[in-house]
Amino acid sequence: MRADLERIGLCVAIAAVSCCLFATPVFAQQLVSGDPGANVNVVGPTPDPDDIRDNGLKQQNEPSCAIRPGDADCIICGFNDYRTVDVPEIGDAWQGVGMSCDGGTTFTSRIAPGHALHPAPIGTEFAADPRMIAIPGMAIFNFIGGARDQDSGVLAIQHWLEINKEDADFYEPGKFTYIADAGTSGRFIDKPDAYFLPDLANKQGTITLSTVMENEALGTIERDFPTGKLFVAYAVITGSGNFKVLIKDSDDLGATWGNQVSKLSEEQNVVSGISLTGKGDTMLAVWRRAGDNNDFDSIMYAYSTNRGKQWTKGEVLADICSFDQLSQTSASSVTFRTNDFPWATHDGKNFYVFYSDRNFDGLGDCTGGRPRIVMRHANEPGGLPGSSILAIDDSDDGDPATTDDAGGSFQFMPAATGANGKVQVAWYDTRREGIPGGPPFVADYFDPASGGQINRRVDVYTARVISDATGGNVQISAPTRVSQFRIGARVEGPVGDPSAQTAGSVAIEGEASFGNAKLYASGSLSFIGDYIAVGAEEFRFDD
Repeated sequence: MRADLERIGLCVAIAAVSCCLFATPVFAQQLVSGDPGANVNVVGPTPDPDDIRDNGLKQQNEPSCAIRPGDADCIICGFNDYRTVDVPEIGDAWQGVGMSCDGGTTFTSRIAPGHALHPAPIGTEFAADPRMIAIPGMAIFNFIGGARDQDSGVLAIQHWLEINKEDADFYEPGKFTYIADAGTSGRFIDKPDAYFLPDLANKQGTITLSTVMENEALGTIERDFPTGKLFVAYAVITGSGNFKVLIKDSDDLGATWGNQVSKLSEEQNVVSGISLTGKGDTMLAVWRRAGDNNDFDSIMYAYSTNRGKQWTKGEVLADICSFDQLSQTSASSVTFRTNDFPWATHDGKNFYVFYSDRNFDGLGDCTGGRPRIVMRHANEPGGLPGSSILAIDDSDDGDPATTDDAGGSFQFMPAATGANGKVQVAWYDTRREGIPGGPPFVADYFDPASGGQINRRVDVYTARVISDATGGNVQISAPTRVSQFRIGARVEGPVGDPSAQTAGSVAIEGEASFGNAKLYASGSLSFIGDYIAVGAEEFRFDD
């Protein structure tokens, strides 16, 4: 029995939305992005009355989704969940988990274990930054926990076992949370990523784990899982102003962790937004280093060719003109926070790194340049710095009011996954606004020309990428809009006189995603999260 990489379908999830894109065969030169369905709320009902329900319809963001090996209809997502803010004993955000076993048509949701009201609390006030991995038999859930007024925190791992019972959830968590690392005063853990690298086929075996289940009716479950290494990488912010990128691994899927930690980087510049991927014996880590008076904004990388025993030190993969903005509200504008974080994946043959860059065209406009999602790719990580920079979509027909090309749009926050020789990348995109000019940020603002308020809209777009075994013959599909909204007909006629009104022939969208909606800090700040998610069925048992 071994775990092999396999691709069945792709699922894109953003905030509280999940839209499934199923793989389409590629014929001749045709390459398509996928066929998105309707938006689906991954924060569905909570069937168990003992779980904490989202009675206040609170905010959720930063999803991370995985698809069950051997059953592409089963999806599990973790996300930051603010429903626990209304629970006095918790009073802060925790981790929510949404599940579907009908291909994403419907979801149920609940709060993950470990909070203050749970029988096995982990001792932190809040939880954030989820990462979800699905291997045969189990989902591995990684997140951080901390306290708002302290620099300490924990790096947490939970095991959610596949359950095939009519009266149980599709995944049920173990009662206890494993701690991969713990911060101390002046040592804050932030923005982790987790990745499971299965043992090679000729060395693949099984490991038996006993899990005490949260649901007492399930007792203790003993189950075999494929062998491999579970990696976690994370940033550590110290009280002295140092920023470190650390990585460590576990041989029993996170149940225990040794003391050995590899340091990929340590410097005064802010580092964050780590992304991991791996194939064979090779692991790749990428992250963002913020610029200062001495250094450029940069995408950094490090890699290991011996399954994490030794790592190269962090080096610059690319200097960028980043697209960053803060959550700010002023008399003239409103902006949500976003940071230019990279994303790494592979297609079984080549490694890919995606990020957003205002200077993708080499013109050097770091202030007003419209950011584009770009990629670097190579057969091995060492070849990434010398690889070509390719824009995923820089289409422009020259008309600033056109809404079906990239034109003057902002593209940011990429996420990607790869399987079965294909890579799927998704990102936020403002192209459908058709707003010529405007500020060099995605800001709501007052427009003197029209005398009205401009409220910015964001959509999610996706594209598919393929290349040959050496990284050549790259094909990038035309982008497809993932986010779909309900359509209505415009009503025409005098206001206040329904008898004289008629439904017009012009179709209009009855919904939109307003990135700058002030949903946080008691309605004073906007925030859409730091990540969106793309998931694929990656592993299967091969008898």
